[in-house]
Amino acid sequence: MAARATKRITAARLARLDEILTAYDIAIAADDETAIIDLGHAFHREINVAADAFRLAALLASAVSILPPRFYAGLEGWADSTQDEHPRIVEALHERDAAKATSLMENHIVLHADRLIETLEAQGLRAEPFEPEKPA
Repeated sequence: MAARATKRITAARLARLDEILTAYDIAIAADDETAIIDLGHAFHREINVAADAFRLAALLASAVSILPPRFYAGLEGWADSTQDEHPRIVEALHERDAAKATSLMENHIVLHADRLIETLEAQGLRAEPFEPEKPA
C-alpha cells in the first residue's frame, strides 16, 4: 500500500502526515501513551487511504485487529523505533519513490512483527518459538 500511496497521495495528505510526525514527537516527549497510539494509527490510516486499495486495507485491518492497539504500544522499543522509521517513510512518499517506500514499510512491519512474536513467546502466549516453515 505504501507503493500505491506514492502514486496517489495528495499534497494535503502529505501535509497531514508531516503534522502527525510533529505531534508524535511531542507525544513521545510527554510520554502520552494514548496520543502515541492514536497518532500511530492515524499515520498508517493516512497512507492506507491514500493507497486507495479497499481490499488490501480490509486484509490489513483483519490482521491487526487480533490484538488491541495498546498492546503494540507496550512493546519494548516500539515508540522509539517508530519515531525513527515513520519520518523516513514520509520522506519516500514526498519523493514519490515507490521502491523506497515499499522497502521502508516492509522493514517497519517485519521489525515490529518480530518484536510482537518475541513478546508473545516471553509471555507464554506461544507454546513454542516461531520457526518459519521451509519450502519443500
